[in-house]
Amino acid sequence: MSDSGPADIQEIAVANGFRFSIKLRIYSIIGLSFCGLVGLAAMQTSNLADSLKQQRGNELSHLTELAFEHRPRGARHGGTRP
Repeated sequence: MSDSGPADIQEIAVANGFRFSIKLRIYSIIGLSFCGLVGLAAMQTSNLADSLKQQRGNELSHLTELAFEHRPRGARHGGTRP
């Protein structure tokens, strides 16, 4: 067995494509960042959809209250009979 010092390890790392591993690391960081941004956008879209549904429900209940407050006198709840 041979004694591998720091110089030998560095030579092996360069010979085995150390530069490629740096490139791979950079691309993986960029890829993970992109995945994070996509996930964040999906969460924001979901939150926006929930907020719009809640707002629509609030507006419909408000319109229903206004409709019952301003109905003409003598009008029945189920409609009119002939």
